[in-house]
Amino acid sequence: MTRLQKTIRTPIEFSGVGLHSGATVKGRMLPAPQDTGVEFVRTDLPEASPIPARIAYRTAMDRRTRLEKGEARVDTVEHLLSVCHGLGIDNLRVELDGQEVPGLDGSALGFVALIEQAGLVEQRAEAKTLRLERPIYVREGPVTLVALPSEEPRLSLEYFAAFDEPGVESGSLSLAVDRDTFVREIAPARTFCLASEVPKLQAAGLGKGATRENTLVLGDPATKMRLSAEPVRHKLLDLLGDLFLLGADLHAHVIATRSGHATNAELVRRLDAVLQGEEVGGLVRRESGLDVREIMRMLPHRYPFLMIDRVIELDGYQRAVAVKNVSINEPFFQGHFPQPADHARRAAAGSHGAARRRADAAQARKHRKTRGFVVHRQGQAARRGGPRRPAAHRSGDRAPEGPGGPGPRCRHGRRPRRLRSRADIHPDRRLRKPWPQKSTPPRSCTPMPSSASTSPSAPTASSERACASATARASAPTWWSTA
Repeated sequence: MTRLQKTIRTPIEFSGVGLHSGATVKGRMLPAPQDTGVEFVRTDLPEASPIPARIAYRTAMDRRTRLEKGEARVDTVEHLLSVCHGLGIDNLRVELDGQEVPGLDGSALGFVALIEQAGLVEQRAEAKTLRLERPIYVREGPVTLVALPSEEPRLSLEYFAAFDEPGVESGSLSLAVDRDTFVREIAPARTFCLASEVPKLQAAGLGKGATRENTLVLGDPATKMRLSAEPVRHKLLDLLGDLFLLGADLHAHVIATRSGHATNAELVRRLDAVLQGEEVGGLVRRESGLDVREIMRMLPHRYPFLMIDRVIELDGYQRAVAVKNVSINEPFFQGHFPQPADHARRAAAGSHGAARRRADAAQARKHRKTRGFVVHRQGQAARRGGPRRPAAHRSGDRAPEGPGGPGPRCRHGRRPRRLRSRADIHPDRRLRKPWPQKSTPPRSCTPMPSSASTSPSAPTASSERACASATARASAPTWWSTA
């Protein structure tokens, strides 16, 4: 289930002291266009570019989350980002005149009140969602952080805390995150530290803006908590702020054991790798991406000249990442991929080269044109445009074509295949014989003896005419003889 993106309705002004720097910082929250995300702007650095609230801009820092881009950096952004996560704010411009976000009362409740007073407005674009399909985990010694697939389309958190401080009890808490649960159960929890850590923090220059009103000191009898298991709830608040750096709603069940900002960031990096894989595959759309319908509204081309099917990412006029779906029916794109080493070697040797293939194709075309011709009448070619019969065989008589015989040949020296046609049919409707036959010598025309007399009788006139006709036919050469 997807939701629409949100931003604040009116600008918000706030000010306060940084928990670690102790400096007073003034800031403003402004509405932002859709698909912008949350950005931090250092107004005291005129040439500084906005810093997106994404995991790619997080740098390692002890006990807080820092975002950095170029010379600009912003510290302790997790409390404000957890409010954006809990209230469903996707686009926001945060202007600061200092390096650290004000801590207010040490919790996220102050930011919640300011945003609820300004109001929220929905935008047309849909929010990005990552539905986890496989477990992702981080483990560093006793610290573990696991994100599991969830059957519910929402984020649920479970935290197990263990404190190395005498008199401080461990605890655990499990919550399904929604707006009401966040405002009631998570946002009021204040930041904390152990009593044994106070001297070390002060020596490191941290906690300069911490007071008993905005910071819990575990192990100090004077510390009073707002909620039960308030340190565990604040751990969930920090975890939500770090998960916001993913840039998408996460539908999963996250189990954390003694996790802090470092392991939280490592989990987000691994989740971001999964998200980028789905964006490349088209399962999730990036903020600056374009689908095929948006591309067709911008370009006049249509299939098959629509050379891209989806734009994954746009970076102004400097860089673009797009996807073209190539099927087996588009051989044009096969030429853009390198050949295997063995095929390239054979092609260089000429055994599979283009020149060799063209020569073979030309030879085949020549052979198809001349592989056989029909014996026609004198003066006619075998085929239209084909070779004429040799001069020795244009008289209608065909030379022997038996083994070793000369026979007609095409211009390649091959013997043609004999085909039947009208020229193979004799005018007396009998097929011509394929091979020359020897002439039969004439038989003698001795008259048969008469039945009335045993002595030979003189030939009659009719028998003499029959013998003369037979002798003439036998002495004349047949039409297939070569004599």
